[in-house]
Amino acid sequence: MHDFTSTHTSQRKKVRATTTLLYINMRCYTGTYHTNLAMVSSYAYQT
Repeated sequence: MHDFTSTHTSQRKKVRATTTLLYINMRCYTGTYHTNLAMVSSYAYQT
């Protein structure tokens, strides 16, 4: 039972870390996505 609890705790920490990383990645991705969108649209107007 003790092993299960410790495993569960490490799983929770892992999930928490993954969620935090995903959140940071989403924020960075959204920022670059908007920048790329502006670049693509300006490029589309040029051609």
